[in-house]
Amino acid sequence: MRSLRSRLATCLLGGCLALSAAGQAKALDDLIFYEGNGCTQDIVFTYDSRVARNDNCKRSGPCDGDNDEARSLRILKSAAMNTRIVVFDSPDARQDDDFTVIDILRPDFMEDQGYCLRSFEQNFDTPRENQGILVDYVRKNGLDGKISRVRVIPNGTGG
Repeated sequence: MRSLRSRLATCLLGGCLALSAAGQAKALDDLIFYEGNGCTQDIVFTYDSRVARNDNCKRSGPCDGDNDEARSLRILKSAAMNTRIVVFDSPDARQDDDFTVIDILRPDFMEDQGYCLRSFEQNFDTPRENQGILVDYVRKNGLDGKISRVRVIPNGTGG
């Protein structure tokens, strides 16, 4: 399994700095996916909110090797405003299966440690009450621990 578990990662309030086996620094990532609900257990993969991605977790990208692992997401305060994150149960991004759309509208509302989306299986549309985040979950049979595709869309909220 190829994941952050097999590399050294240092996470600070501003993002995660991952070091490859060769010791080369990678980008600061501000979207941190966890194995457990409530941003607990191991970090399984990270993304940079400023870089567009569309990764099948069975084949490519930071989530490759960690298909069906992520159950929660910490969005750091340094995340780019108007970023859209979409996570799918389907590796092909089919919308006839579970998926969740997460919009970062106002990261300045977040607490210093960022915002923990405790589960991908929830909805809320009150960004002032939810630290500048909107979440829309489309349910079929559950999504937590079943993420197979991750999309990061900078400026994807149209804001």
